[in-house]
Amino acid sequence: MHYAAINSGEGNGGVYRVTGNEEGLAAIDLNVGGGYGQPGLDISSIAVCGGGESTLILCGAGASGQVYTSDDGGRNWEASRMPPAGEGGTQVLMSADCPTTGRAFAATGGLDSAISMTKDSGFTRYPAGLMDTRIESIIDLAISPDYDRDATLYLLTWGGGFNLWRGIGATPRWQRVFPGIARR
Repeated sequence: MHYAAINSGEGNGGVYRVTGNEEGLAAIDLNVGGGYGQPGLDISSIAVCGGGESTLILCGAGASGQVYTSDDGGRNWEASRMPPAGEGGTQVLMSADCPTTGRAFAATGGLDSAISMTKDSGFTRYPAGLMDTRIESIIDLAISPDYDRDATLYLLTWGGGFNLWRGIGATPRWQRVFPGIARR
């Protein structure tokens, strides 16, 4: 069994399960966007792990930063609750241990693009680096109530949208934990 992602650029794409033998092939549309009112959803990349009934499939949308996940071989799909920032062309990659750790990555293009990581197979994402984020001003800085124990700071910035950042350590390493909270 094989899987194929199609990005037509015109909303005629999808993910297909391809089966067959020397007598012929069959391609079955797994209707990734059907449950979200987007039949023919363009998919720019796909990552597959495992086999049979519990095949884990991640796919990145062609025209948005959304990631879709199926943990049952494509019968049911769930859109990520916190998709990667970026405008589209979402590329996905699963780590070899993804079925047990849930670790996967996504890269997006366009404004606010970033490389993001998840630890729950794609349902939530955290921007991890190479972010294309414009910061025009720092709105607020807050110290964790447990700063003595966790050395964590929070920063709210503005740059066409609000972004929440978390910095950990004496010399903080910053991570954007929530992109584009609201628009002014």
